[in-house]
Amino acid sequence: MNMKDYEKRAEELTREAKQLESTMLTYKALAYCTEHGHDWGGALHLTEDGTTVDGLCQRCAIRLTATNVTLQFDAANTEGFGELAGQVIEDIELPEEEPTPPTDTSETDEKPTLPVEKGKAGDGTYRVDVSHITGQTKD
Repeated sequence: MNMKDYEKRAEELTREAKQLESTMLTYKALAYCTEHGHDWGGALHLTEDGTTVDGLCQRCAIRLTATNVTLQFDAANTEGFGELAGQVIEDIELPEEEPTPPTDTSETDEKPTLPVEKGKAGDGTYRVDVSHITGQTKD
């Protein structure tokens, strides 16, 4: 064997070693997940048609794909879900929310908004007269 053959063989062995290490680490993560439970960590997603759940474990990277999924509230948890306990999501009619119109009042309706005066320079700055709050009045 010449030097190029040794280099080629070393590259092959390095590639095999990396693959074996990856396999070993995946087995280790999978064993942990099997023993302690997978960490879906918010990585479960319902498809737009609502029939498939797709997810990826944050620890071992195993992919979960569940089709023909039925989403329903826990039937035994009447204290938490009330009359919706045990019902399937598709059978629940949600009331449509009416959009709230914008108001020209302050964050609380208890106090009116402070008078705002636009800056004369036109640079987008605004001035608010708070002299009545600080007790300083213009003479």
